[in-house]
Amino acid sequence: MDQIYSVADHTVIHLGSLTLEAETILKAARSNTSGVVIHPEDIVKIAEQNMLRAVWFTRVWVFQELVLSRDPWIQYGNLRARWTEVCDLLISPSWDQDSKELQVLADMNSSRGPSRQQFLTLLTSRRGLGATDARDMIFANMGIASDKSSLLKYVQVD
Repeated sequence: MDQIYSVADHTVIHLGSLTLEAETILKAARSNTSGVVIHPEDIVKIAEQNMLRAVWFTRVWVFQELVLSRDPWIQYGNLRARWTEVCDLLISPSWDQDSKELQVLADMNSSRGPSRQQFLTLLTSRRGLGATDARDMIFANMGIASDKSSLLKYVQVD
């Protein structure tokens, strides 16, 4: 899977049908596909209570989709906006450090980019998130870890 996402120009993260809350969040990003940009005051609260509670943010395998993608977009219904712009809107120096939802988003966003994180760092940042099979937490994160080659000496991948 890592090869697929790393060569794609764009990756669309489809989170479901368009709701009023999702529209509010996505339309705040300059890149949104509606062409209309709005500036809601309570965008962070709306995101915490809606978008950031989507199951996608807790699934282990989709983490690769995000980390390896060059240009991920978040989409609800037919409306989409760039991941980076949505993160810039929600994660600021003044964000609430006690917000679990924002912490997950910040951890996911910081894992993107040219420098990969070590396996233990990835596991720690994804701790408490879901995997149907506990081995999935190991294998999904191992696929994007900077120290993958040394891990393969000790862990056999099916």
